[in-house]
Amino acid sequence: MSQGARLIRIITTTSTKEEAERIASILVEEKLAACCQVSGPILSVYPWKGKVERDEEWVLSIKTLEGKYRECEEAIKRVHSYELPQIIAFPVEMALEPYGEWVRTWVEEGR
Repeated sequence: MSQGARLIRIITTTSTKEEAERIASILVEEKLAACCQVSGPILSVYPWKGKVERDEEWVLSIKTLEGKYRECEEAIKRVHSYELPQIIAFPVEMALEPYGEWVRTWVEEGR
């Protein structure tokens, strides 16, 4: 398997469920991701502009291929409401092979 075909999981957070759902729809409809899961609300505590913030957020977990990371990042930044959104990715070390093939089939059709 080529490096670009490796499965990854991208995580971002949003201030509303609706924003997370909108990002998820864009990523799947544009074949940048095969699956996005929205969960929350969660409590995030973080420093921002000199003070500690506490906000309710929603988590968006995105399943895609490593070769699609930059396009996903750009799509998220294009519609995200945050000045500095969290966009981080992790390699998927192991996955049920038919699931991995399902992700690859959907995302690679978008090439």
